[in-house]
Amino acid sequence: MHQITPIKIIVAPVLLCCLLSACSPSPPEEVLARFDDGTITRAELKLYMKSPARPQFRKDGKSGESAGIEELIRRFAALKILASTIDTSETAGDDQTFLFLDSQTRALLDFYVGTVGKVTVEVSDEDALKRYEELRSTRFTLPEKAKLQYIFLRKDRHSRGEIDSLLETMAGEFKQGTTFDDLVTRYSESENRKKEGIYGPVFRGKMEPGFEEQLFAHAGEKAPFRAETTDGIFLVRILEYAPSRIMPFEEVRSGVIQNLVDENTAIQREKLMAKIREKHQVISDPDDGDHDGLVLEIDDRTLDVDGLKRYIASTKGPDSKGKLDRQTAIEQLIDLNLMVLDATDRGLDRDPEFLARLDFQEIQQQAGIARKRLYREWVETISDEQIEVAFREDPTRYTKPGSYELEWVFVPFTLKAPFARLELAESLKKEMESGKSGEQLKLLAEISGAEYRNPGEISAERALRLGPEASRALKSLEAGEVSNPIQIKQGFIVLHLKSETPRHAMQLPKDAEAIRQHYCRIHRKEILKQIVQRLLEEQHLKILSTDFASGSTDGGPGAS
Repeated sequence: MHQITPIKIIVAPVLLCCLLSACSPSPPEEVLARFDDGTITRAELKLYMKSPARPQFRKDGKSGESAGIEELIRRFAALKILASTIDTSETAGDDQTFLFLDSQTRALLDFYVGTVGKVTVEVSDEDALKRYEELRSTRFTLPEKAKLQYIFLRKDRHSRGEIDSLLETMAGEFKQGTTFDDLVTRYSESENRKKEGIYGPVFRGKMEPGFEEQLFAHAGEKAPFRAETTDGIFLVRILEYAPSRIMPFEEVRSGVIQNLVDENTAIQREKLMAKIREKHQVISDPDDGDHDGLVLEIDDRTLDVDGLKRYIASTKGPDSKGKLDRQTAIEQLIDLNLMVLDATDRGLDRDPEFLARLDFQEIQQQAGIARKRLYREWVETISDEQIEVAFREDPTRYTKPGSYELEWVFVPFTLKAPFARLELAESLKKEMESGKSGEQLKLLAEISGAEYRNPGEISAERALRLGPEASRALKSLEAGEVSNPIQIKQGFIVLHLKSETPRHAMQLPKDAEAIRQHYCRIHRKEILKQIVQRLLEEQHLKILSTDFASGSTDGGPGAS
C-alpha cells in the first residue's frame, strides 16, 4: 500500500480542504447519470468537482457549461466503474507498520487537520510593525554590496619584487589606454579571468575580513586599487556599489505578517497537542527491559523496532532532504497518532462529511489499481509483429536519449573565503586531470571540506539538474576532459566527462525491448482512453442532466 509520509500528511489537507465545502448539508441527493451497476448523484459530482483529481477544462464561458459537466460525469462514471472491478483484497496492505496509520486513518487525520486543526490567526498592522522594529537592524538591514573586477597575482608564483613590477607595468598600460578587460586576460592568475575577472555582487560580512575592509574602504572609487590577502595580491576596480539599506516596512509587511501567523499557528498547535497528550498514555523508547523491543506505546497500541525502521526508510526528513533521525521519527508518530485518537474521540470518524470523503478516496484508489491492471493486460496482448510494423512505419519516433558517464567535485559557498573557494576548486581540478582514482579524489575533497560525486552514467535530463551553467559546460566537453571551475547556485563545481553516449536511433533486433517500452509509452494515453470508452459503453452510461447546481433533474441539453 502506498505510504503517506508525515510531511505529506500535513500538506495533504491543503489540497483536500476544498472538499469540505462540497460536503456541507445539501438538498436530497438527485441522480445525474445512470449506468448498469450504479448512479452518479449531484453530491458525488460536487465532491469530484472540488477534487484535485478532476480534469482541468478551459473556462471560455460559464463554469457550468453542459459540455464540460458532461465530460466530468463521464470521467467520474469511469472511476466508479473501474473501482467496481477491483477485489478489495487487491487493496489490502500492512496496516500495523505505522501503528494505526492505515489508509482510512490517514484520511481521518487529513480531515481532522482541516477542521479541528485548522487555526485562524489574525495579525494587525500594529503587531507587524512592532516585529519589524525588533528585526529592523538585523533581518531588514541589507549590508553594503559591490560588484568588482580583479586581477590576481599569486604569492606562491612570484616574489614581492616581481609582483610590484607586474603591478607597475599594468598601471602604465592602463594609463596608456589598455582596457582593464585586456589586462585581466593577460595577467590574472585566477580561473575567473575567463569571466573577465568580474565577481559579485558580494555583501559585506560574506568575504575574507581583510580583503573586505580594503574593498569597501574604496567604495565609490572608479580607479583600480591594490588589495592583499595571504594568497596573493589583487588589482581591483569597483564596477557597482550600493551602501547599506534598511528595507521599508511597506516592502516587507506581507512577509512579517505571514511570519507572525506561522508562529501563532504553531503555538496554537502545541497547546492543542498538550491537551490531547494529557488524555492518553504515551511511552516512547522504553528501556526497562519489559517491552520486548517496543519503541513506542500509545494507550494499547505499540510500535516495534522493525516498524520504526520501515517508517524511517519510507519518510523524508526536513525539507525533503535525507532521512529522519530516530528521535524525530518517534516524535512525529506520537503527534500523528494522538491527532487520530483525538479525531476518534470527537466522533469525526462518523461524520458524514468524512465518510463521503472516505468513499470518494476509496473510489480513486481502486480505480487507479484497475487502470494499471487493464493497461498491463493490454501490453501483454501486443505482438512483436505489431510493434515492428509501427517501428518500420515511423522509426524517427524511436530514439534513445543521450547519456554521460562523469564524476565531479563540488566546493560550496559556505566553505572558506570567496577567493579561497575558487583556488580550492582549481586545485581539485588539477588532481582530477592527473588521473587520481575516485577514492583518492573523495579523500582529497573530504579533507578540504568539498564533496566528490561519481554517479556513473546519467541521462541528459538528469544532467540538467546540475544547473544551467554546469549543463552548458558539460555539452562543450569532449570525452576525457575536465572542466574549469563552474560557478553554480550553491558554489563551484568541476566536471570530468569520462564518456558520452549521444542520442541515437533505435534498431531492430538489438533494441527490441526498448522499442517495445517506447511503443507502449507512446500509446498509453490513447489505449487508456479506449479502455474507459469501452467500459462506459458496456455499462450503458446515460446522462440525465448536466445541471448539478440546482435541485431539478430534467434531462437537459447534455442528456444522451
